[in-house]
Amino acid sequence: MGRNYLNILCCVAAPLAILCAAPAGAIAPLISFSQVDFTSLGMGGSVEWSQAASDWGSIDLLADPGMTSGYVNLMVEGEWRIRNMPLFDYGAPGTPAEVTFNFSLGNMPGQRVETLGYGFSLTAAPVTAAPVMAGVANVGVRDVVMGGNFGTEAWAYVLADPVLEGDIHTKNGLLKDFPNQTCGPMLCGPAAVSNGFQWLNSKYGLGMAAGDINIGSVQKGLKVVPPNGAFKTWMEDKKKYVADKKLPIKTRSTRDIEKAMAALAKGQAVEMGFILGKAGHIASVVGISELKNGTFQISVAHDTNQFNNAAGKKIETGTYDPKTKLIKGIMGMTSVKPGQIGFTMQQAILPKVAAVPEPASWAMLITGFGLTGLAMRRRRYTLPSPCTEGPGVGARQ
Repeated sequence: MGRNYLNILCCVAAPLAILCAAPAGAIAPLISFSQVDFTSLGMGGSVEWSQAASDWGSIDLLADPGMTSGYVNLMVEGEWRIRNMPLFDYGAPGTPAEVTFNFSLGNMPGQRVETLGYGFSLTAAPVTAAPVMAGVANVGVRDVVMGGNFGTEAWAYVLADPVLEGDIHTKNGLLKDFPNQTCGPMLCGPAAVSNGFQWLNSKYGLGMAAGDINIGSVQKGLKVVPPNGAFKTWMEDKKKYVADKKLPIKTRSTRDIEKAMAALAKGQAVEMGFILGKAGHIASVVGISELKNGTFQISVAHDTNQFNNAAGKKIETGTYDPKTKLIKGIMGMTSVKPGQIGFTMQQAILPKVAAVPEPASWAMLITGFGLTGLAMRRRRYTLPSPCTEGPGVGARQ
């Protein structure tokens, strides 16, 4: 699956140059386009349906590690497909992270797209006009192979949303340098939970045994028996697994996306489950942003090719509208009917450390010790003499 990266410094609007003024040694942003070929797996891991040359397109953006945030806009064949979607760098310090945005190619499913005309901009603030068409790019092929994973049915094919709409981000919860493991068919749940365990273990030095936090062990804890996926009770199963293994983690669940965003902001690991009917998906959440237009941007880390192809590991960014309860732009979670979302949050339990006195407290202690020593020294020289007047032992009368 070849990629045709373009150095967007050469083909986008001038405002991008501001964000691309990266520190020495940093990688300038690069983009590549692909068309999605879908394969949907059902119970037992069998292929339920496939759609080659779908109407879904993907743009992979390799973010500049010197960048804090920006807004992505994309024109495809004269249509403004991605509008003011916030972009964040989720990589380790000094290391760029590839972020994927999905969009509509505008073709009829089954029609292969090999090139596309596009316009792209990455700006410091949202824009009111679409980017100017800048050139023609080659389009690769992206294989997406996923099962129902969470539930008992395969997920259905839906057309890509015509527009992926963002806005100014007002609140954020973001994680950096988050693991994203490959997983086999129907193992999205164990992979997401294991990702969170491993991130907490590394960030906070919890000392959890590798054998307790890998996908295989978590799979047993969530009662996932391939080729079937996780049960609807996966949140409770996860909590019980944490307790049984005595992992130094506090886990809780919520359906409130704002609470999930706050948990991320506090450095907690978060998983999101989506279910529609008898099909669903679970993924690690690495970013949630509240947008001015009332929607939320969600970035998830998950394996979108569950035939164990490392190329399937993606950080995908989409949106969630709490009014319509629809997710847009995320594989395995986009639907035309409202689904249910839920989040589990994992907080590291750190050992208590004795408080270290403040500098002012140290000064008071030292002063106190000094005064005490001085008082004892003076007392030593003012004690009365044992040779007092009057008859003494052995005195002559």
